[in-house]
Amino acid sequence: MNKPWLKAITATVALSATIAALSARAADAPGLAFVYLGNPGDAGWTFAHDAGSKEAEAHFGNKIKITRVENVPESADSERVFRDLANRGNKIIFGTSFGYQDFQLKVAQDFPGTIFLTATGFKKAKNFGTYDVRMYQGAYLAGIAAGYVTKTNTLGFAASVPIPEVVRNINAYTMGARSVNPKVHTKVIWINSWFDPGKEKQAAETLIGQGADVLLQNTDSNATFNTANEKHVCVRLGLGHEKVRPERASRLDGRALGRILQRRDPAGARRQVEKRSGVAGHSAEGRGLRRSEQQRDSGEGDAGGRGEA
Repeated sequence: MNKPWLKAITATVALSATIAALSARAADAPGLAFVYLGNPGDAGWTFAHDAGSKEAEAHFGNKIKITRVENVPESADSERVFRDLANRGNKIIFGTSFGYQDFQLKVAQDFPGTIFLTATGFKKAKNFGTYDVRMYQGAYLAGIAAGYVTKTNTLGFAASVPIPEVVRNINAYTMGARSVNPKVHTKVIWINSWFDPGKEKQAAETLIGQGADVLLQNTDSNATFNTANEKHVCVRLGLGHEKVRPERASRLDGRALGRILQRRDPAGARRQVEKRSGVAGHSAEGRGLRRSEQQRDSGEGDAGGRGEA
C-alpha cells in the first residue's frame, strides 16, 4: 500500500542524517588561519594573501576551514591573536608580515603540533618556517629598464620598512641599472610603514625634487605612481602584489615603464596545505612552494609564488 507519509518521514530522516554527516565533516576539517596586517582591499600584499586563501578554500571546499583575522599590528598584541588561533585548534597559521616573526615563534614553541609560517624572515624551528618570493629578480629587471631611460642618472626608491628583503630589492634595482648604465645612483627615502599613502606621496615628491626621473616603490599603495603622473616629470615602476586586471593595466600611461607583480602560486599553496594538514585526494598542478636562493644557501625556509616584470 502506498503511504506518502511514510516516504516523507523516510526522506526527512535521510536528509537529517546527510546534514548531520556534513556538519560533522565540516567540524572535523583542519583549520587554517591567516593573520593580516591590514584589510585585503583590491590590491597589495594583503590582497594577494587573501586571494591565495580563497583559492585554497575554493579548491578544498569543506575539507578545510579558513579563519582570517584583519588589522593585527606587528606588536605584542599579535602574540595574543596567534595564541588564540592555536588554542582554537588550527593546523596551520600564516603570519603574513615580517614583524610577526618573533611573536609567532614564541607561540609556536608552546604549540608543537601546530605549523606556523611567516611571510619573509630568517628564524626557524621544528614547527616554524618562512616563505617568500624572488621579488629581487623583478627589481633587477626594473633597474635595467630604468638604467636605459634615465636622463639624470638618478633613480628614486620609496622604501617601506628597513628589513633585509626590502634592502635586497633596493640593491637589485641599483645593480640592474648599473649593468647597463654605470653612472646611475639611487636615492632612497624610508617611510617606515608598509602602507601610508601620505608619506609615500611625500617621499615621491622629495625624490623627484632631488632629480630622480625613474621611481620604484616597495610600499602597498599607488601613491608613488599617482604622484609621478601628477608631476609629469618621471616614469615609474612598482613592486606590486595583485592579480593582473585590464582596468589596472590601462592605468599605465606613457610615463610608466611597467609594474613588477607578485603572484602567490595556488598550486604550491594547495600542495603545502595537503602536506601540512593531512588533507588529501586532490591533485595540485603546476609549481609548488620552493626555497628562495637566499634561504636555500642558509638552509632556511620555503618560498611560494613568483616575481614577474
